[in-house]
Amino acid sequence: MLENHRLQAFVTNIVTAIKLRTSAFFSRHEVEIDRLKQQVTEGTTELDRELAQRYPERYPALKQRAGETKSWYEQQIAEQKANPDRPLLVDQKDRRLAQQMEELGQKVAQAEREVRAKIAAIFRPEAPKSSHPDHH
Repeated sequence: MLENHRLQAFVTNIVTAIKLRTSAFFSRHEVEIDRLKQQVTEGTTELDRELAQRYPERYPALKQRAGETKSWYEQQIAEQKANPDRPLLVDQKDRRLAQQMEELGQKVAQAEREVRAKIAAIFRPEAPKSSHPDHH
Protein backbone atom coordinates (compact mmCIF):
# COMPACT_ATOMS: atom_id res chain seq x y z
CA MET A 1 0.00 0.00 0.00
CA LEU A 2 2.84 2.37 0.87
CA GLU A 3 4.60 1.40 -2.35
CA ASN A 4 1.49 2.27 -4.37
CA HIS A 5 1.25 5.64 -2.61
CA ARG A 6 4.91 6.41 -3.38
CA LEU A 7 4.44 5.48 -7.03
CA GLN A 8 1.37 7.68 -7.25
CA ALA A 9 3.23 10.61 -5.65
CA PHE A 10 6.17 10.06 -8.00
CA VAL A 11 3.93 10.10 -11.06
CA THR A 12 2.12 13.21 -9.76
CA ASN A 13 5.48 14.98 -9.28
CA ILE A 14 6.59 14.08 -12.80
CA VAL A 15 3.30 15.26 -14.32
CA THR A 16 3.52 18.52 -12.37
CA ALA A 17 7.13 19.06 -13.50
CA ILE A 18 6.18 18.41 -17.13
CA LYS A 19 3.24 20.83 -16.87
CA LEU A 20 5.46 23.53 -15.36
CA ARG A 21 8.16 23.10 -18.00
CA THR A 22 5.59 23.04 -20.80
CA SER A 23 3.91 26.15 -19.45
CA ALA A 24 7.26 27.94 -19.13
CA PHE A 25 8.21 26.86 -22.65
CA PHE A 26 4.97 28.18 -24.17
CA SER A 27 5.07 31.37 -22.11
CA ARG A 28 8.58 32.08 -23.32
CA HIS A 29 7.62 31.35 -26.92
CA GLU A 30 4.37 33.34 -26.71
CA VAL A 31 6.43 36.41 -25.88
CA GLU A 32 8.69 35.65 -28.86
CA ILE A 33 5.68 35.06 -31.13
CA ASP A 34 4.10 38.34 -30.01
CA ARG A 35 7.38 40.15 -30.72
CA LEU A 36 7.61 38.56 -34.18
CA LYS A 37 3.98 39.47 -34.94
CA GLN A 38 4.75 43.07 -33.99
CA GLN A 39 7.82 43.09 -36.25
CA VAL A 40 5.82 41.66 -39.16
CA THR A 41 3.07 44.24 -38.64
CA GLU A 42 5.59 47.07 -38.55
CA GLY A 43 7.43 45.70 -41.59
CA THR A 44 4.19 45.32 -43.52
CA THR A 45 3.14 48.87 -42.68
CA GLU A 46 6.54 50.19 -43.78
CA LEU A 47 6.43 48.17 -47.00
CA ASP A 48 2.91 49.39 -47.73
CA ARG A 49 4.03 53.00 -47.26
CA GLU A 50 7.12 52.54 -49.46
CA LEU A 51 5.16 50.87 -52.26
CA ALA A 52 2.50 53.58 -52.17
CA GLN A 53 5.23 56.23 -52.48
CA ARG A 54 7.15 54.40 -55.19
CA TYR A 55 4.18 53.38 -57.33
CA PRO A 56 1.39 55.90 -56.63
CA GLU A 57 -0.48 55.11 -59.86
CA ARG A 58 -0.44 51.31 -59.78
CA TYR A 59 -0.12 50.32 -56.13
CA PRO A 60 -3.65 51.24 -54.96
CA ALA A 61 -5.22 49.08 -57.69
CA LEU A 62 -2.85 46.22 -56.91
CA LYS A 63 -3.60 46.49 -53.21
CA GLN A 64 -7.33 46.44 -53.92
CA ARG A 65 -6.92 43.38 -56.14
CA ALA A 66 -4.94 41.62 -53.41
CA GLY A 67 -7.71 42.40 -50.93
CA GLU A 68 -10.32 41.00 -53.31
CA THR A 69 -8.22 37.87 -53.82
CA LYS A 70 -7.86 37.42 -50.07
CA SER A 71 -11.63 37.83 -49.61
CA TRP A 72 -12.31 35.31 -52.37
CA TYR A 73 -9.91 32.83 -50.82
CA GLU A 74 -11.44 33.25 -47.35
CA GLN A 75 -14.88 32.74 -48.88
CA GLN A 76 -13.67 29.54 -50.55
CA ILE A 77 -12.33 28.29 -47.22
CA ALA A 78 -15.61 29.12 -45.45
CA GLU A 79 -17.59 27.32 -48.18
CA GLN A 80 -15.27 24.33 -47.88
CA LYS A 81 -15.84 24.18 -44.12
CA ALA A 82 -19.60 24.40 -44.67
CA ASN A 83 -19.49 21.72 -47.42
CA PRO A 84 -16.50 19.48 -46.68
CA ASP A 85 -17.50 16.97 -49.37
CA ARG A 86 -17.19 19.56 -52.15
CA PRO A 87 -13.63 20.15 -53.34
CA LEU A 88 -12.23 23.66 -53.21
CA LEU A 89 -12.24 25.62 -56.45
CA VAL A 90 -8.49 26.03 -55.98
CA ASP A 91 -8.11 22.24 -55.76
CA GLN A 92 -10.27 21.80 -58.86
CA LYS A 93 -8.08 24.24 -60.76
CA ASP A 94 -4.94 22.49 -59.48
CA ARG A 95 -6.26 19.14 -60.71
CA ARG A 96 -7.21 20.63 -64.07
CA LEU A 97 -3.78 22.23 -64.42
CA ALA A 98 -2.07 18.96 -63.43
CA GLN A 99 -4.13 17.10 -66.04
CA GLN A 100 -3.25 19.66 -68.72
CA MET A 101 0.43 19.45 -67.79
CA GLU A 102 0.29 15.65 -67.96
CA GLU A 103 -1.32 15.81 -71.42
CA LEU A 104 1.29 18.32 -72.55
CA GLY A 105 4.05 16.09 -71.20
CA GLN A 106 2.66 13.14 -73.15
CA LYS A 107 2.54 15.21 -76.35
CA VAL A 108 6.11 16.40 -75.83
CA ALA A 109 7.28 12.83 -75.17
CA GLN A 110 5.52 11.63 -78.35
CA ALA A 111 7.07 14.44 -80.38
CA GLU A 112 10.49 13.62 -78.93
CA ARG A 113 10.11 9.94 -79.89
CA GLU A 114 9.12 10.97 -83.43
CA VAL A 115 12.10 13.33 -83.76
CA ARG A 116 14.48 10.67 -82.47
CA ALA A 117 13.08 8.13 -84.92
CA LYS A 118 13.50 10.59 -87.81
CA ILE A 119 17.07 11.40 -86.78
CA ALA A 120 17.86 7.72 -86.41
CA ALA A 121 16.40 7.07 -89.87
CA ILE A 122 18.57 9.82 -91.37
CA PHE A 123 21.77 8.39 -89.95
CA ARG A 124 20.89 4.73 -90.39
CA PRO A 125 22.88 3.16 -93.21
CA GLU A 126 20.89 1.92 -96.14
CA ALA A 127 20.00 -1.70 -95.82
CA PRO A 128 21.93 -3.77 -98.37
CA LYS A 129 19.82 -4.98 -101.24
CA SER A 130 19.23 -8.65 -101.05
CA SER A 131 20.92 -10.58 -103.74
CA HIS A 132 19.13 -13.52 -105.17
CA PRO A 133 21.06 -16.24 -106.92
CA ASP A 134 18.81 -15.73 -109.92
CA HIS A 135 20.17 -12.24 -110.60
CA HIS A 136 23.80 -13.08 -111.14
